[in-house]
Amino acid sequence: MSTTRNIKRPIGGTHALLTDEQKTELDRRVQELSGNLFTPRLRNGKRIGIVLDRAGYSQVRGRGLGNRGIVTDLNSGNQYEIAGAACSLAGCICDAVAIKRAAKFRQTK
Repeated sequence: MSTTRNIKRPIGGTHALLTDEQKTELDRRVQELSGNLFTPRLRNGKRIGIVLDRAGYSQVRGRGLGNRGIVTDLNSGNQYEIAGAACSLAGCICDAVAIKRAAKFRQTK
């Protein structure tokens, strides 16, 4: 019985350097995948999906009427004021309304 060694070796291009655009896109995707998805609606009724960090998500995840705080979308950098709202079920106040607060705000490293 012969034994064969299965040696895994990298095949070309494994040490390629990323361009600035590729690195920026990779950083954006990492933030998106590591964040929490929150889906409030705008005043016009359109539902949006924003990605929040843990601190922002813990601030807005509760239920009830009233202001919940201001959060920043990790994807776009837009800031939204979040307020509790009633959903379509009678007596239920589980929904949230987002009001856009400021133009784009991006953190640079």
